[in-house]
Amino acid sequence: MRKNNRSEGAENLGEPISGLAAFSLLVFLIDKLADKIYGALANGFFGKIFTAYSSEQRSFEQGFLKNHFISKKFNRNFRKFRQYFSRTFEGSRILNQMRIQSDKMLAVPLKTYGIVSFIFGFYTVLIALVRWLVPELPNASSDYAWIGIGVCLASIPLLRSYDSLKRALGKGMMTGMLCRDAFGFRESSFAVKAKVSRVRNNVLLLCGMLMGLLTFFVHPLQILLFWFGIALIAVIFSSPEIGVLLSIFVLPFLSFWKHPALALGVLIVVTAFSYLVKVICGKRILKFELLDLSVVLFWILLQLSGILSAGGKEGFREVLLSSVLMIGYFLVVNLMRTESWLNRCVKALVASGTLVAIYGVFQYVFGIENTGNWLDTSYF
Repeated sequence: MRKNNRSEGAENLGEPISGLAAFSLLVFLIDKLADKIYGALANGFFGKIFTAYSSEQRSFEQGFLKNHFISKKFNRNFRKFRQYFSRTFEGSRILNQMRIQSDKMLAVPLKTYGIVSFIFGFYTVLIALVRWLVPELPNASSDYAWIGIGVCLASIPLLRSYDSLKRALGKGMMTGMLCRDAFGFRESSFAVKAKVSRVRNNVLLLCGMLMGLLTFFVHPLQILLFWFGIALIAVIFSSPEIGVLLSIFVLPFLSFWKHPALALGVLIVVTAFSYLVKVICGKRILKFELLDLSVVLFWILLQLSGILSAGGKEGFREVLLSSVLMIGYFLVVNLMRTESWLNRCVKALVASGTLVAIYGVFQYVFGIENTGNWLDTSYF
């Protein structure tokens, strides 16, 4: 009986061992097959096309154009201009005041921002009621009141926090993950140095009241989008790489706008301007390679096609927007140069694609027809 039990135990033990051996053999064979396929592609026609660029780039780096024109004359003059602009720009009073005011705004407690937003929402609802009750005044749509109520409800959690805006961004689970992991801010970026006076708090409260009264003339959503745009521009100016990430992420969602290509162009222009300022100040680098030269030549042909086309002003308008969108290429190749930023680009692309896929499933389940809004027909 014992021998039979031992033999049965040995057979039971041999089954997983044989399974593991077969699985490892399968993995080994798949690995060898992958090596063969990779070697065939690398030594084949397409492999030579995609790997020949390195040799051409080395020839360009050692050539006459790069060494005698770009590297010597252009770089010497650009270096002098950059040093002069950097000293003037970094030491300007306007820039120093912008830094001081932004630090003070980030040091304001969340409770103050909660009170400001609550006042704005309350006055928005109040203005909507006044326009409904007074016949002589133009009537307000119902979304005025709903936006005001939504702002009031969203400001209630902020009333319980005494942390500054900067510290709250670093401590929050979602905001901390967004700022550190997605945008690449360091822990030292969330240190609060400026102090906030009561005068600033009172000015912010007065601004909340004036913004609420302004809804008598302007839609409250436009006011919220204005301040969101100001905050977005400030973030991009602090790190132009964030502008590239946002361009990748929001690209499919811009179709909900009336002119999505124009919105993307504005985002690229803001990112390019902040990047140019960083380059001139010596905080970013600008690298020009052989492939970039071909893109520049294509840009020249695009400009000529817009000037000489039969479309007139409309054709030139489309070419101008296309030229702005082409700047995105130079932003990507010059700003996304490290592994961490490339990983962030991939994550932004995957997150955006996932949300688009979920929206596509939602359209299919509820029978929503595709109206072709993914294309900006006003420009292209």
